Amino acid sequence: MKKYTLTCLICFCSLYSFAQEGIKFLEAEFGEVLALAELEGKLVFLDAYTDWCGPCKKMDKEVFSQKEVGDFYNTNFLSVKINMEKGEGLSLAEKYFIFAYPSLLFVNYDGTVAHRYAGSLDEKGILSLGGLALDEGSNLEALNLQYKEGERSPDFLLKYLQASFQGGSGNHVKILEDYLATQTDWNTSDNKDLLFNLLDHPNSKLFDHLVQNKADYAEAYGASTVTNKIQSLVYESLSKGTTKLADADQLFSRAYPKDAKKLAAHYKMAHYQQREDGKGYAAAAIAYVKNFPDIGLEELNDISWGFYDIVEEKKSLKKALKWAKKSVQKDNSYLNNDTLASLYQKIGKGKKAIKIATKAIAIAKVSGEDYSASTALIREIEEDRKEGK
Repeated sequence: MKKYTLTCLICFCSLYSFAQEGIKFLEAEFGEVLALAELEGKLVFLDAYTDWCGPCKKMDKEVFSQKEVGDFYNTNFLSVKINMEKGEGLSLAEKYFIFAYPSLLFVNYDGTVAHRYAGSLDEKGILSLGGLALDEGSNLEALNLQYKEGERSPDFLLKYLQASFQGGSGNHVKILEDYLATQTDWNTSDNKDLLFNLLDHPNSKLFDHLVQNKADYAEAYGASTVTNKIQSLVYESLSKGTTKLADADQLFSRAYPKDAKKLAAHYKMAHYQQREDGKGYAAAAIAYVKNFPDIGLEELNDISWGFYDIVEEKKSLKKALKWAKKSVQKDNSYLNNDTLASLYQKIGKGKKAIKIATKAIAIAKVSGEDYSASTALIREIEEDRKEGK
C-alpha cells in the first residue's frame, strides 16, 4: 500500500468537484481515492457512466445535485465519477464486469465490492441504496459471504437473487437455480415469473425447462413473447460468444428439437456472411443447400448473391452460378437474372454477364422495377474492357 505524507493528503482538498449542495465528487485516480478511503475508513461510491447514457445525465442533474443526497453521501462515502469508455474507466469496466449504465458501485479500500446497483434511481432510491451499502449484514458483500458459507434457505436465496440481479454482478442465474432447487413445483405463477424474467442465457438447465414447458409459458405470457424470448437467448449467446460456434448444433437441438439441424446450418451461414468470411460462408452455404434442397427460390437467390458479395474462390463461385441458373429457369425474374449476370461478371465471363444483364433490364422495364444495378454492372464491364482488364 502506497504511503501518503500529510502534504499529499492535504492536496486531496483540491480534488473535489463541488455540485451545488449535492454530492462532492473527487477528481482523482481511482487508486488515490481508495487510498484515501482506507485512511478515512469509508467506502468509495463509484458512479460508472458513459457520455451517451441519458439516465446517467438525468441522475447527475436531478439526483446527485440534491442537498439531502449530498449530505448523506458526503458524510458516509468518498465519491468519484468515472467514464467507463475513457482512460482508467476501460480497465475498471472490465474488472468490475460493468455492462449497464449507470452502474453504481460501493467499493472497499482494497478494491472489493461491498454493494452495487445497475440502473438509474430517484432521490429516494439513491438514499435507500446508500443505506443498504452501509449495512454490513445485508449488503451484497455480506450476502456473498453467507452464500459461500453454505446458506441456502429459500428466503435468503430470494433476497440474494434480488440483490445480485439488481447489481448486475452476473451470477443471478446460478442463484436462481439454487432457489428453484428448493421448490417442489417450478410452474407456480411466482416461480415462472422469476425464471422467465431473470433467465438471460441458455447455458442453464432453466433454459431446458423453459423449452420443455413452452406451452405453459405461452399460456401465461403469450406464444410470440415466449418464442421471442427463446430466440433472443439463443442468438445473443452466439453473437456474444458465450456459446461458441462449434457448439451451435447442440444449442439449437436444445432450443428447437424439431428444426435444429436446418436452423443451426442457416445460422452458421449467416455468421460467416456477417463477418465477410468468404471461405467460411462458401463452405457453410454449400452444405446448407446440399442438406436442405427444398429451400425456396428467393432464399436460393439470396445465398447466390452472398457468393457474389464476399466469395473469391472460382470453384465455389461456379456452385453459386449453377444455383442462379436454376433460379432463372424456375422464375425468370429481374432479381434472379441480375444475380446470374453478376456471378458471370465475377468469374470473368463479361460477354455472358452483359447478355444476361441486358435481359434483366428488359424484364425490369416491363415489370416496373429499378434496374440501375444491372446498368451499373454493364458499365463496369465495359470500362474494364477499355482499360484492358
